Amino acid sequence: MKQDPEYQAKCLELVNEYKLTNQTMKVFSEEHNVKVYQLQYWLKKYKLSSK
Repeated sequence: MKQDPEYQAKCLELVNEYKLTNQTMKVFSEEHNVKVYQLQYWLKKYKLSSK
C-alpha cells in the first residue's frame, strides 16, 4: 500500500522541524499531536532514505 504523498510531505516537514528543535521526542510529539513511536518511525524512514 502506497502512502498518501501529502501525508508523507507532512511527516517529512515534522521530521525536519524536530531536527531543528532542542526538544525531547516526548515534548515535541505532545506539542504537535503525534505519537512518539510515529516520530521515531519517520525519523528512521527518512534517515534510511537519505543514504
